[in-house]
Amino acid sequence: MQQSKMAAIGEMIGAIAHQWRQPLNVISLILYDLQDAFADGELDSDYLNKSVEESVSQIDFMSKAIEAFRNFLKPSKKKELFNIVQSIKETLLLFETMLKNVGITVNLDFNDNSVIEVEGFANEFKQVIFNIINNARDAIEGNRAATNSRIKGRIDITGWCSDNRVVVEISDNGGGISEAALGKVFDAYFTTKDDKKGTGIGMYMSRTIIEKNMGGRLTASNRGDGAVFTIELNASQDGSVS
Repeated sequence: MQQSKMAAIGEMIGAIAHQWRQPLNVISLILYDLQDAFADGELDSDYLNKSVEESVSQIDFMSKAIEAFRNFLKPSKKKELFNIVQSIKETLLLFETMLKNVGITVNLDFNDNSVIEVEGFANEFKQVIFNIINNARDAIEGNRAATNSRIKGRIDITGWCSDNRVVVEISDNGGGISEAALGKVFDAYFTTKDDKKGTGIGMYMSRTIIEKNMGGRLTASNRGDGAVFTIELNASQDGSVS
């Protein structure tokens, strides 16, 4: 479990680096622009205020990325009620720039997202989402390389409530999982990636979190042009935590 956590931390540091690169570039351009505006006598209060507002906006974005990273590292000590849609959105924040840079779009579609709450460990749930999305990204890039194509990457995240259960499906167009690998996806130390990319622990840990720690179910299957990971959890009924 600790090995998986360290691998995930490494991936997330890479995600943070991607997330910070663009706002840092924007802030750098703003500073150079202010210098030029001052030299040309164009720097008035309106010009300055606009530049400050844009800089603060970029810094706020960077701060949110760090906060998401900090929360990810902090294990949940006890079960709590949490909104899974919000947890997924906070996890996606870490991928936003990285996925955009490699031409992958994420579509989020939830019914009644304001009331989809479950009882469990919010930060561990985020780690599961992180692992699945990270695998989807690798699958899409691997499929592009294998087919020598530049297909538009797509990750669809859908969710709904059914019979007191919350269902979350995360699908991609990365070519799917081979029949030989499908039955081993959640086995410890099994990976189809090379040594530099995969430890074979992430999906094993993800199933442990969902099934043993949160009383749910995590399965993998193929559909159309990619893989589908399905998470099922008990929906919160009365807002109480056992």
